[in-house]
Amino acid sequence: MNKTRFSKLQKWILTTCYKKTILYDNSNLTILNNWAWRKDKLQDKTNFYWQYLFRQEILLDFFGCKTNPVCCSIYRFKGDVNKYQVATGRSLRDLEITGYIETYEGEHSFWHGIQLTDKGIEKAKDILNANSLDNLSKVLTISNSEC
Repeated sequence: MNKTRFSKLQKWILTTCYKKTILYDNSNLTILNNWAWRKDKLQDKTNFYWQYLFRQEILLDFFGCKTNPVCCSIYRFKGDVNKYQVATGRSLRDLEITGYIETYEGEHSFWHGIQLTDKGIEKAKDILNANSLDNLSKVLTISNSEC
């Protein structure tokens, strides 16, 4: 059986997309400025915001890029973000080729959205379960050594 290895970025994309689009949990995400003024609309889980993990959220929250307040902050970032955009693009391409995600682009506006496929949902659950088991084993190891 061919076992696929995932980078930290790919694991982050899968788990964060699962948390946002399936569990409706955006607690670890920066709300993009174009959504910040519509916080009342974010309460509605059928809203467009909850359907996708946006590429800009990856740049903001995984890489820690800063938006440029002078420009429209939907897609303008300060500093050298080209290497982060390349890494993000490669990771998204690889995840899409292997069938874990589907990517979408706006027809009349600039946005890139990511949705998980059924295969991606299962993999995200596996990653989250593995992380929680690792954390549990670390806690148990620490508590056993303290006894």
